[in-house]
Amino acid sequence: MRIVLALGCLAALGGFLGAVFLLPEQGDEPAPGSTSSARDTEVLAAQAVREVVAIRSAGAEAGLLSSQIFGVIGEAARQPRAAGDRTLRLELPSLLAAAAIVWPRSDRAISAQAPRREAARRQRAILVRAIRSEEQSLARLRRELGAGGDPWPPVLAFTSRSEALRRRLAREIDAMMVAIPAHESAALRRAFAGG
Repeated sequence: MRIVLALGCLAALGGFLGAVFLLPEQGDEPAPGSTSSARDTEVLAAQAVREVVAIRSAGAEAGLLSSQIFGVIGEAARQPRAAGDRTLRLELPSLLAAAAIVWPRSDRAISAQAPRREAARRQRAILVRAIRSEEQSLARLRRELGAGGDPWPPVLAFTSRSEALRRRLAREIDAMMVAIPAHESAALRRAFAGG
């Protein structure tokens, strides 16, 4: 249930974030017409990692709010039925109202990124689709909860949609890793190992 797979991933970076900032600057591209060397490949791979981190960071606010929403749902699920119903009715509406603001802002922030590397361009497209899909799903949950009644059917339908989105994201990211240049794929695998 973690949309964080694609949106956040900052926690997976751990100590790597420091290393990303020590990599060559974005303008350190190989000179036009130069032959491909190991150094040129490393520079391009480092740029791809920085751009993917920037894109994921642009969507981090939505990832954090998503974690809060799923935290409330998980908390409610662990409570006796009546208490869980109360938790959903009391805590989800304000989070869903915040989501109506945060998701479009995250969409704009991700869309505003102008990556040069193939990996980052593909990552941006994947995340924009995910943000828009989850935004629609959250709006639907907000409407259904606002109608009153038992909160669990709309919450369970939402978690089912989110799980389907998570599986789709995993497939799209796997396909992206195969489609991008090998040096970018290898650099991203190293950067996000364990993520």
